[in-house]
Amino acid sequence: MTKAASDKADEAAPGGLGTKAKSQAAELARFVVVGSSAVGVDFLVYFALIRLVPVVPTSVAKGVSFMAGAILAFILNRGFVFRSDGKAKQQVLPFVLLYLFSLALNNGVNAAMLAVGAHKVLAWFFATGSSTVSNFLGMKLVVFRKKKES
Repeated sequence: MTKAASDKADEAAPGGLGTKAKSQAAELARFVVVGSSAVGVDFLVYFALIRLVPVVPTSVAKGVSFMAGAILAFILNRGFVFRSDGKAKQQVLPFVLLYLFSLALNNGVNAAMLAVGAHKVLAWFFATGSSTVSNFLGMKLVVFRKKKES
């Protein structure tokens, strides 16, 4: 049986996921793990700085911690999640622009949710969810997109 026929058989089997769907689910799972790791680094660096170096203003500590998380996210998303073989130097600017867009989206959704009376925790979840979706799609479709084989 050819690979294409095998994939179709997988898709047709009751409750079966096709190879492509399994691959995409695995990619999404890796993205969640990497994103959680980046948030963890952001958290740890931020609190380490404000606890261990109290002269550092919190805004500076947050900027440094965000950058640490973003650098980790770039490296792991590039190599582990999307397995990009493109030139890293050409991917940095689109990555930064995507993160800036997602930051604006996150703040906008949070403000909109609060403006309509949503609880702060609910607003945070919607804002974070929207920027997570934006980051995933932006990285997959723009920053680390696969070149089409000719």
